[in-house]
Amino acid sequence: NKKHRGNIGPRVNVCAGIVNSRVRVWEYLPKTWNGDVAASLYRGPIAAALRKWRGAQQRYLLLEDNDPTGCKSKKALQAKKDVHITCLNFPRYSPDLNPLDFFLWHEVERRMLLAGVTKRESQEAYKRRLRATAKGIPAAVIRKAMLNIKVRARQVVKANGGNIPRD
Repeated sequence: NKKHRGNIGPRVNVCAGIVNSRVRVWEYLPKTWNGDVAASLYRGPIAAALRKWRGAQQRYLLLEDNDPTGCKSKKALQAKKDVHITCLNFPRYSPDLNPLDFFLWHEVERRMLLAGVTKRESQEAYKRRLRATAKGIPAAVIRKAMLNIKVRARQVVKANGGNIPRD
């Protein structure tokens, strides 16, 4: 979470996923993001969370950004196929349609700052606190954000992929 400016020491890259209105996937990533890392995420923690929280299905539908580095690599595409994941892709950097970009990171940062900044916190302590904060967001809060995504998606379709009006 690069936005957590109060604690300038620890920096981490995270793969986060929402299943059934809760943060169910929270994996720290290595510094290098590539197809091998993406494939291991799809086959490992993402597949496990889907099976646990959505049950055994013939197909799982995911909403993800259109990241060519990891998500579109041959290895990642094969991993998705192996675990029966179908993705609804949308353009990268489209926060209007991405609950992680427009909602989750902001909410985690807000809650981290409310809890108070620990100036001399180790990276491991920071990672534990960050994960606990994200996983502690109430389902009702996430559900409200997800409903907003449906409204925004309809607006994008109505605008034929163009810009949507701001309130």
